[in-house]
Amino acid sequence: MEAVIGAIYLDRGITVSRKFIQTVIVSELKEIIKNRLYIDPKSDFQEKSQEKMGVTPTYKVLASSGPDHSKTFEVGVYLNDKLIASDTGSSKQEAQTKAAQKALKKQNWNI
Repeated sequence: MEAVIGAIYLDRGITVSRKFIQTVIVSELKEIIKNRLYIDPKSDFQEKSQEKMGVTPTYKVLASSGPDHSKTFEVGVYLNDKLIASDTGSSKQEAQTKAAQKALKKQNWNI
């Protein structure tokens, strides 16, 4: 989002940037705060695992398949050396995020 706002600012200036922020972000702020949409599952899982267990999670690619232009990744999230959850995605980042969401549910640490 920061990149989009920066690009608008560089291309169109502060007035258009301010209007974009008001229209797209500020208008949705109540919903974003109410549903905690500003917190992603990976960050939330890391914060909670450090708070509750004193451990930082690690992510490992367990498998990948498919052609280079359309790979699927399976990623596991670990606390210490224990696999907590795994999931798949079309990118490592997507698989990590989905695995963290599963781990939050499994640990009953839901967002």
